Amino acid sequence: MSGQVQAKKSYKKYVLSTFAVVIIILAATPIIPVRCIAKEQALITTVEPYANVTTNTRQYPTTVYKERTEIFQTTTSWPQTAPYQQNLVDDKVAVETMKSIYWFFFVDVLGKQNLKIFGDFSVEAGRDIILYVFDQKGFNSWASGGATTPYVSSGKVGSYSFTFYPDHTDNYYFILDNRYSILTNKVVSISVTLAYETVVTRTQTLTTTRTVTVPETITTTVFDTRTITTQTVTTKTVEVDVNRTNYVSLIEYMLKGGKVCPLP
Repeated sequence: MSGQVQAKKSYKKYVLSTFAVVIIILAATPIIPVRCIAKEQALITTVEPYANVTTNTRQYPTTVYKERTEIFQTTTSWPQTAPYQQNLVDDKVAVETMKSIYWFFFVDVLGKQNLKIFGDFSVEAGRDIILYVFDQKGFNSWASGGATTPYVSSGKVGSYSFTFYPDHTDNYYFILDNRYSILTNKVVSISVTLAYETVVTRTQTLTTTRTVTVPETITTTVFDTRTITTQTVTTKTVEVDVNRTNYVSLIEYMLKGGKVCPLP
């Protein structure tokens, strides 16, 4: 009886001794590291792009070419010979015995080509008559009975055709002379014509159209759009997860069941 009581006391003593040893061992165990994830505040720097759109207006001159129709005239000129003819005498006259009749005309030879006077006469009553043609000087001499040379002298004929060429500007006389006849009056048909050529300038105007290209300046407005991108640096505070190492004793680790990290 007394032997059993003593054995029981020995067992308790052994257990308590063992527990004390364990406590001493655990207390003497070095602190061990434990990795934990914790929330911390951190300052983050960010870059934010910013787009700025600007519109500019500019103007500049531009040369364009346009077609247009023009109306224009061209004048052409050339020399041309123009004939001219004028009837000076066309008459039937009676010339009495011992008398004469005459016509005179002023003839300007300037600017005239192939100038000539031509004509004819015929005696319709009577037998014959004489035709003289003088210039002013010759006529004056003939009228005063002086000697002179006529341009035309037909003699006593019943009909006659003549042509002469005035060589200077003057009065020219056409005379039917019946002074030699003392018995017979004469009836005469006479025709005298002046003819010449002149050089005249002929002109001709032509109206035509043409298409031409002409430059024209216009002003053009251009809208210039540009996009400018800039970067703005900003900072902000955020919570981040960080790995942290806590150092705890093995006893604390065991007593807390391994949950030694702070609550988030």
